[in-house]
Amino acid sequence: KELGLDEGVDSLKAAIQSRQKDRQKEMDNFLAQMESKYCKPSKGGGKKSALKKEKK
Repeated sequence: KELGLDEGVDSLKAAIQSRQKDRQKEMDNFLAQMESKYCKPSKGGGKKSALKKEKK
């Protein structure tokens, strides 16, 4: 009653699916924010690419 689940199993199933979609959207937004923050392209490569160039 508290969550508006008076209709039974179908209502519960719909509520769970709705919540899962909301969580998926939140996770996508979170990952997009982390990607924009930490996956900035570097201009000179990294340490690994510099080491590979020195070995050749």
